Amino acid sequence: MILREAREEDVEDIREIASLTWEGHDYLAKVFHSWVKDGGFFVIEEGSKVVATAKLTSLPCNVAWFEGLRVHPDYRGRGYAKTLHEHLISLAREEGFSRAMFATYFKNWASIHLAEKYGFRMAHRFHNLMYAPKKVEEPIKCEVKLPDVEPVPMGWRFLYVCEETLSWLRERVDSFCFSEGGFFVPKDPPRAFTPFSYKGMLRAVNYMGWVAERMGNKVNVLVPEGNPLINELFEWGFRQWEGRGPDVYVFSLDL
Repeated sequence: MILREAREEDVEDIREIASLTWEGHDYLAKVFHSWVKDGGFFVIEEGSKVVATAKLTSLPCNVAWFEGLRVHPDYRGRGYAKTLHEHLISLAREEGFSRAMFATYFKNWASIHLAEKYGFRMAHRFHNLMYAPKKVEEPIKCEVKLPDVEPVPMGWRFLYVCEETLSWLRERVDSFCFSEGGFFVPKDPPRAFTPFSYKGMLRAVNYMGWVAERMGNKVNVLVPEGNPLINELFEWGFRQWEGRGPDVYVFSLDL
């Protein structure tokens, strides 16, 4: 077993892992090249084959964000996820981050167990909602604004608000406005939408739909647990993968 940083020549092994994750809908292969360039992207190699991955991404407010933890199905049960998780925690401490965080699906028992084992606490819960608008309207490009929630969803990353948050977002999202509000969507997958104001989210849906059509996706929005709009969104036609409870768990560890 060799633990090392990912390299461009690992791309085919990464594509194989992605094709076997989340029924082939994993975004790992789509972000591979940008993650290699960004750094903090690690793999475990066994017999000249990459069989596991994990990434540490630096977020605003001195947060180390853990993502991309994947293990090839044929190599699970060998402690590779544990090895990568421990490596990221150690690296985050060495580099002086004040907090480590990650998000996972509520039925990802392995990730949840790993989080609890290393002292992570569940800090936030969100609903991962999807919708296909019946009609779409074209928004206009505009300056990004900080939404009226914290942490701020940005794809499947979640950002706290500090001095650098807005400038960090400007470099990484496309932002759109319409007469009554606006929203942004990450430039790289996973591309969930974030409204500037959740109170006006229903008015934004058709405009989000216009952008989603051009991405070849449905509208996907992450809504905080307890948001008063939740029941109305379900009545409007929003759906989750399963049930109606919060299905995205955000974990945090003080370092």
